[in-house]
Amino acid sequence: MFHLTENDKAISYLWKDMVHPCFLTMPFIGIPFKVVPFPLFELQSVWAAKMLKGEISIPSKSDMFKSIHEYLHDREVVKSIPIRYRHMSGDSQWQYRTDLMEEIGCLPEAFQALQRERVVYEATSAGRAKSLQLYRDNPYDEIGGVKRVIPIDLIQREKGVRQYPI
Repeated sequence: MFHLTENDKAISYLWKDMVHPCFLTMPFIGIPFKVVPFPLFELQSVWAAKMLKGEISIPSKSDMFKSIHEYLHDREVVKSIPIRYRHMSGDSQWQYRTDLMEEIGCLPEAFQALQRERVVYEATSAGRAKSLQLYRDNPYDEIGGVKRVIPIDLIQREKGVRQYPI
């Protein structure tokens, strides 16, 4: 019998970082971290609701465990990722979200929105790596309906007051 356990900030045996094969009616929403959180949580919620209603087919319990073991082997043995980072998504969040979106049947506009989110996420991550103190101050502007990040290099300063280019 398998039980839900937590070990070093990781929940054991979650298929798709959401469902334990022995507890299919208890999906976990919001476990992955280092992600764009709320859009991901919404996708997970919709996916879980469709799974619970039987609108999404899921593999057998043994196939889920096999998939989980392959995933854990890849992350923890092959890539040497510590257990505490088991649910850290980072760059893999985009494929994870795309997979969920395909399974729940999202419209093409949702996939376009995902790409815009990725651009903002990557620009923000690059800004954070460049200047931990200023990356949150990076302004956005609307150009043709697409958010564009103004590079942090364009932020001008004068006497400690931030001035943003127009």
